[in-house]
Amino acid sequence: MHRSIAQLLVTVLAAAAMSLAGLVSAAEARTNYALIVGVTKYPHLKEKFWLVGPDNDAELIRSYLTEHANFDPANVTVLADGVEGATTPTLANIRSAMAELKKKIRANSGDDAFVYLHFSGHGSQMPAVGEDSENDGKDEVFLPADTKKWDRQLNGFPNAYVDDDIGKDISALRDAGAFVWAVFDACHSASATRAAMGDGSEVSRRLDPTEIGVPEDVIFAATRSLAPTGERENPVEGAGGDKGGLVAFFAAQTVETTPEMLLPKGAEDRTRYGLFTYTLFDSLAKNPGISYRQLGQTILQAYSGMNRRAPTPLFEGELDAPVFGTHVDELVIQWRLKVKGKRATVEAGQMHRLVKGTKLALLENAADPVEKAIGYLEVKSAKALKSTLVPVAHDGLEKPDEETLAKGNWVRPVEFAIGFELVVARAAGGERTEAINAAAERLAADENQLFRIKLVNADDDADIALTVQSDADIMERMNGDARIAFDKTTGDTRDALSNEVRLWFLPSSGEASLLPGRRPPSMSLNGVEDSEIDGRLASRLTKIFRATNLARMTAASDFKGKVELEFLILRDGEDDFEPIEAGNVPFVTQDDQIHLRITNNSSRAVDLNVLHIGTDYEISAVDPIRVERRGEEELGLFLVNVETLGVERLVAVITEALPGTDIQDLRFLSQGGVRSAETTKGVGEDEGIVGMLNAMGKRAATRGASSLSASKGAKGAVMIFPIETVELN
Repeated sequence: MHRSIAQLLVTVLAAAAMSLAGLVSAAEARTNYALIVGVTKYPHLKEKFWLVGPDNDAELIRSYLTEHANFDPANVTVLADGVEGATTPTLANIRSAMAELKKKIRANSGDDAFVYLHFSGHGSQMPAVGEDSENDGKDEVFLPADTKKWDRQLNGFPNAYVDDDIGKDISALRDAGAFVWAVFDACHSASATRAAMGDGSEVSRRLDPTEIGVPEDVIFAATRSLAPTGERENPVEGAGGDKGGLVAFFAAQTVETTPEMLLPKGAEDRTRYGLFTYTLFDSLAKNPGISYRQLGQTILQAYSGMNRRAPTPLFEGELDAPVFGTHVDELVIQWRLKVKGKRATVEAGQMHRLVKGTKLALLENAADPVEKAIGYLEVKSAKALKSTLVPVAHDGLEKPDEETLAKGNWVRPVEFAIGFELVVARAAGGERTEAINAAAERLAADENQLFRIKLVNADDDADIALTVQSDADIMERMNGDARIAFDKTTGDTRDALSNEVRLWFLPSSGEASLLPGRRPPSMSLNGVEDSEIDGRLASRLTKIFRATNLARMTAASDFKGKVELEFLILRDGEDDFEPIEAGNVPFVTQDDQIHLRITNNSSRAVDLNVLHIGTDYEISAVDPIRVERRGEEELGLFLVNVETLGVERLVAVITEALPGTDIQDLRFLSQGGVRSAETTKGVGEDEGIVGMLNAMGKRAATRGASSLSASKGAKGAVMIFPIETVELN
């Protein structure tokens, strides 16, 4: 199915929540229900396994649903400890709440009902009751508060909520006539170990079976087991239904973990949330009224901008339906202003990209352009869904007094800041770390470098974590089924692992894996003198800086032209193209071909640049093309080679072709991987999104600004589609 740029950009524009006048409900009369489950405490397990974020997830979701999504608080049930008005999330309470939902739907609304289900907490795996029903012989389980350690006689975890039972309960809701959206922020398997940053930086929402009493003779290795078609396995089985529709979002694949952490990153007042939960509602707050598929695509692009290669969320079901049954006629980036005395607030905050210092135009009417602003306000403080504003002088207008403030009914942001700074965590302890950190300090202070980095302590959140270890060192930190997975997958003996000292560039999770396709980039330190470290480290950081910030550029997209674009897969030996749907991360393997088709239905020509970001931060570029009005082009991009495995990113950059200009050429962003030698090319000047892209090739900036009313320069759009290269079984 073709996706127009106008449709896709709803997910990537630097946009915030819109006015209620811009929303049109597809089912205004229906009844919305929600069941929110957040499991933080596990009394029957050691306290070290308890979580913090699920309670915060529950409060955040309840606030969003009741204040921004037309859910009656009376129809929102919360099962969570530590949340006002909530009930303890035991297995019995969860299943009772699901049954009660079914009764309410049958009695009150039937086919008009919508149900939102959210599960935050620990997940794990256990041997499947019927192995034929699972690709890998394991059942995925969600762990309620009363979950107990492994029971050999039961051959499972007492009080676990097993995927088959979850599927049956969802089916019952659908059979009652409800459309169900189920979100699972829990995870299942592991194949990596934290090799950098402190244990408090991220906490996995997954319990290793060995830690909760599963005997080794019944542990199944956490390895990917693909069907012949290369399809991903649904973590919930049997969620059928004859009537109502279904959409399911999973924070992680059945072979991955997902974390909770302090969010939003870099904010002064952070709260521990599930990464998936926060990113989901953050994306939805910025882009209300989009489809589930577009929401999934936005989440994947947000993960790319965070330099996260895992987990890979899974989105299934009727994804082209509008979220909450609501669609958008026109995106309006503004909010109603609430004034009480000298205090001004808006129901929008960090999730809408409002941060301290963001300026907003004060307008009398919702339809007024920014040029009719009667004053300006600035964000004084911002929480997740609410901000406090103060009057400021800006753009030739004096600071609005109380009389002027009283006239204002709406505020509209005039620009959003985009952070380009790469946060790097210092290496902690071990051989050569003193020299590595000293080099990093010098590079951070050098304004002539082609990157901007901010150094933080080893246990702080970061985009990249440095660590000096050998393969053997990393293996020593692996335990439980993560180690079993390595043994089963690679066939290597631990004695054969290299003791060569290497500098690793770990992703934001701080995890290192030795499995094929999961291994982070690194460089050997053997024979490297301390005096050589600056140059070698600078080369690698430049590559990571460019690749990471290219992913962040989706937030600066401002092009709204009617252009249809889709990436296509031509499987080896097949004749028909398979479209890469937004929100989906397809598997590709040896000799599959990647193509692209573009149709320009806009009023002017556009330039297309296609870039590929590999697992080693290498960037390759296809020759750019100009697509005239009403023009259509199909490009063969590349042939898949399984010599490099893992998550890669396809990047499409669309820019307006202004009259009298040459084709916009972004091939200067091409670069080898972290293990390759550095090359640099010069570029010209420009403004807007094109200028920000060009700047990455010649000079480094810590921030860029995406103007919401700019008329100069060519407007553009950046879209990212992840793919995963694998060797099929």
